Amino acid sequence: MIDPRDLTGAESEPLGSLADRLSALDAEAWDPPAPPPLRSLPAEPSAARARRGLVVRPGLAVAACGGLLAAGIGAGIAFERAGRQDTTVASRTQALARVGDAPALAGGTLRITNEEIPRILVDVHGVAPTGSGRFYEVWLMNSADDLVSVGGFRVDDKGVGRFEGSLPVPSSGFKFIDVSLEPADGNPAHSKDSVLQTEI
Repeated sequence: MIDPRDLTGAESEPLGSLADRLSALDAEAWDPPAPPPLRSLPAEPSAARARRGLVVRPGLAVAACGGLLAAGIGAGIAFERAGRQDTTVASRTQALARVGDAPALAGGTLRITNEEIPRILVDVHGVAPTGSGRFYEVWLMNSADDLVSVGGFRVDDKGVGRFEGSLPVPSSGFKFIDVSLEPADGNPAHSKDSVLQTEI
C-alpha cells in the first residue's frame, strides 16, 4: 500500500492546486442550488368534500324520526279501531220480555258481543228495587235444572239497573237468558222467581 506521505513532487501538485482554488471561492459559491420547482398536480376532491352530500343536520334527523314514529302510531290506532268496529258490528241486541210476577212495566235489553271472550250487557227498567236484602241475577238457561249463573247486580229506587261482564261459557249451548230476583241468603241456586227472559 502507498503511504500518502510518500507522495512528492508532481503527484502532490494537483491536490494542492485544487485545495487552493476551493479556498479562494466566495461563501455564496458553497450554498446548495435551489431545488427545481414542483409541478402542480390536478386538485382532487377532499374526503370532506366527497362526504358533504351525506351530511344530515341533527334537527332534520330528529324531525324525520318523529314523523315516522307518528305515522306508525297512527297506523296502529287505526288498525285497533278497525278491529273494535268489527266486534261492535257483529254484536247483537234484543229485548228482554216480562215473565212471572214481574211489574207490568218491567222490561230490558240484552246485548252479547261476538269477541274471542264474549261479553254480555243487560239493562233493565221498571222492575222492583233491590234494597239491601235482594239482588237480580243473570243466567244462561235451558231449564230450571240446566243453567249457569253469569252474575248479579242491583237495581236503584227508580227500577233501573245494569249488568255487564264476560260470559263464563259459550251462549250457543243455551236457549234462554234469564233474569231472576234472588234473596241475599248465600244460596247459589235459582230462586224460581224469574222476572225477565229472552230466547237466544
